[in-house]
Amino acid sequence: FRGPYGTFFRLPANLKSIAMVAGGYGMVPLSYLAQEARKKDVEVHLFMGARNADELLFRSWMEKIGVVLHISTDDGSEGYKGFNTDLFIETIKPSHPEFISGSSTGSSIKSGMTFDMVYTVGPEIMEMKVANFCWEHNLQFMISLERYMKCGMGICGQCCVDPTGW
Repeated sequence: FRGPYGTFFRLPANLKSIAMVAGGYGMVPLSYLAQEARKKDVEVHLFMGARNADELLFRSWMEKIGVVLHISTDDGSEGYKGFNTDLFIETIKPSHPEFISGSSTGSSIKSGMTFDMVYTVGPEIMEMKVANFCWEHNLQFMISLERYMKCGMGICGQCCVDPTGW
C-alpha cells in the first residue's frame, strides 16, 4: 500500500472570496475545503456540476455552512443546463477589464464576480477549461489532479499529464 501522494489545497490568510468548481467526485475534497474556508469567514461560491439532480453531492451541507451555490446539471434537471465551467465563466467574465467597455462585445458590462482564488476538482477536461480561463485572465487557481497510477511510482508513465513524461 502506498500513498496518498501529492499535497493539499492552501487557504492563504488574505482571502475574502473564493470560487470552487466541482464536477462529480470533485465535491468530496472541495466540500471540506469549503468548510475550512467558512470557518475563516471566507465567502465561498461553489459551482457544483453533475450529470443530473440525483448526483449532486453534499448540497444541504454546503447550504447549512453558508456556501453560495451555483448549480448546473448536464440534463437541466436542476439549475443551469450545461457544464459548470460554462456557468463559472459566464458568472465571472463581466468583472474582468477585457470584458467591460471596449471589449469585443462592445457593451459596457458592470456586473460579474471577482474571486481571490479559484479551486477546481473533477474530470480533467473540466479542470483544463477552468485552468485555461484562469491563466488567460490572470486569476490565481489551484487544481487537484486525480490520476490512476498503475505502478504508484511514476515509472510506467500512466500518471503523466503531458508529452514530456512529467
